[in-house]
Amino acid sequence: MISLERLTKYLKIMKIQNLCILFLVMFIGFSCHRNRPKTEEKAVTKQIRTEEKQLAQEVTKPAEIKKQMADSIAKPLKEFRFKEDRKVDPKNPPMAINMAENRTNPKEIKLSQLFSKIEYIRLESLSDSIIQKYSNIFVVGNHHIYSYSVLGEIAQFDLKGHFIQYILKREIKSTSPISKCLGNVLQTSPLKNMICYLSGDTLCYQYDDLSGGKSYFMVFDDKSQTKSIELTTNHELKNKMPGKGRIMAELLTSKLKNQTPLSPYLLKNNTIAYSQKRKSVKSPGSFINVTSLSGDTLCKFIDFDPIVNNSGKNNQGVDLGNSYYLNGILHVRQAFNDTVYQLIPPNKLVPKYVLNFGKQAIAKANKGMDPNYNLTDKHIISQLTESNRYLFITYTENNQAPITAKKRSPKYSRLVYDKLKGKAFQIYTDELTASIPDNSRFLSSSPPEKNLENDLDSVPTTWPLQVTAGGKPFFHFDGRFLLKEKKIKSAPFKNLGVNDQFIAIYQ
Repeated sequence: MISLERLTKYLKIMKIQNLCILFLVMFIGFSCHRNRPKTEEKAVTKQIRTEEKQLAQEVTKPAEIKKQMADSIAKPLKEFRFKEDRKVDPKNPPMAINMAENRTNPKEIKLSQLFSKIEYIRLESLSDSIIQKYSNIFVVGNHHIYSYSVLGEIAQFDLKGHFIQYILKREIKSTSPISKCLGNVLQTSPLKNMICYLSGDTLCYQYDDLSGGKSYFMVFDDKSQTKSIELTTNHELKNKMPGKGRIMAELLTSKLKNQTPLSPYLLKNNTIAYSQKRKSVKSPGSFINVTSLSGDTLCKFIDFDPIVNNSGKNNQGVDLGNSYYLNGILHVRQAFNDTVYQLIPPNKLVPKYVLNFGKQAIAKANKGMDPNYNLTDKHIISQLTESNRYLFITYTENNQAPITAKKRSPKYSRLVYDKLKGKAFQIYTDELTASIPDNSRFLSSSPPEKNLENDLDSVPTTWPLQVTAGGKPFFHFDGRFLLKEKKIKSAPFKNLGVNDQFIAIYQ
């Protein structure tokens, strides 16, 4: 049995515990009542909520644009089109390059003033290829190198020059003389529109199924070196011209015999920009059309300098404009225009450079196309290559056409513009072109190769006409270019062949 003393002591303890619990509950309730948000806390809470709301609105803007683009693809209605925007960003205005001022001070520039070394890549010889024998253009990606021929082949190499596979392979069997054979091949080439480039890590090319009257926009993943699916249309299999990749879209053209007025360029969000390659005389249209993959128009950029009242006969094709990618962004310069734009889909053209030729500029496209207009003292962009650091620009005085070339009328000038320092280096001014043979009907003139002095190694260099997907300038050359230089015996130039192909990347 529990004693009275122990029981009394136990009850006292219980009473104290109950009182403690009671006081604790009262304290909590009192504290909660007294610790409601003060005025400053309410203000902070309101501010946070306001900022969160604003942030949510900012986040939804791209989502809204994406939704609008998706709706436009599904329903091609006018209200889903975007209004073009060419506004200058006041915080990032375009760079003005005074081309006229720099003409007065040409200087000799050494290669070491711009670069630290040159990387040479020798491409594996392909005995069954028409690329290495006749015509070639090279595309250097982040993962592979591609050799491309307008005669109808695309070959893939790794970055060390080892052959991997054909993206497109064409069989040619002919006993005709070589000139006649090449003419026939070019007329029936599925790549005659000369569109082959990299948009980021995507190789893009235009495939013309001439017998079927169709033109396809093809894409191939540059990261892949596995053999991808082939085109399977009956016409392509019948003509033994299968290509690898994926059909992104059927292009907006119906007459493959004539060159497509607008060239297709792949943009982000799976959209395509159709950009002028040259001025259209017979059917003036937009400067650029941005469309969905199904062909629905998302934005049209007006051509503010169209060709008007022109018969279309004997026009001067003196300026083709420029279209190129740098770091995955499409850059465009309209023919007879002094501004280089960046295209930000779906509706922004951001001016990046203004090339000021002063009084030597062609004021209107109508004048530039007129065969009676005197171009003697007018300067025309011949080539523009932009790398991560530099602009390489070649321009002419007078036309480069064969007629004027035979008279050695065109005068060439070259300069390098340092984007980081905002400084131009004029390489040479008003140099005459090499003479053109009298029996030549189609060759145009070319600039003299008085280029940067190569003090990095003993290999002769040429002007860089392209850049890699990583923004580095490069040029390509074949064995003929080096065979005359007997002193060059170092790797990778040993055992040179006439058709050996090399890529030289400026680092």
